[in-house]
Amino acid sequence: MAEIAPDPPGWLTALRFDIDTEGGGAAWIEAELPAPNFVVINPSNGHAHLVYLLGAWVQTDFGDSRRLKVVRYAAAIERAYTAALGADTAYAGRFGVPSRNGNYCTLSVAARNDDRPDAQ
Repeated sequence: MAEIAPDPPGWLTALRFDIDTEGGGAAWIEAELPAPNFVVINPSNGHAHLVYLLGAWVQTDFGDSRRLKVVRYAAAIERAYTAALGADTAYAGRFGVPSRNGNYCTLSVAARNDDRPDAQ
């Protein structure tokens, strides 16, 4: 399976979660979390990736130590969502399936900015 690394080097543009259970695309509903922007479902087993686009990109290369608080805040949101969703804790979120991969079903769920976790 071909995967992509959607974030530019040194930046975080979205929080991505790997749900390795059947019906994983609905994990956000069961966890009572905001809707993700995209859900990518593997139709052969029902597992899914949930993608939450960030309201602002987060610089992660630590070139500026003042940005450390923002990185820690994004990491705290990611940990909380991982726990609430029952997501794979070993998934780093750096790679994903291309949204136009014909072997997967991609759904656009939330289009509004206020439905996104904001790591500003």
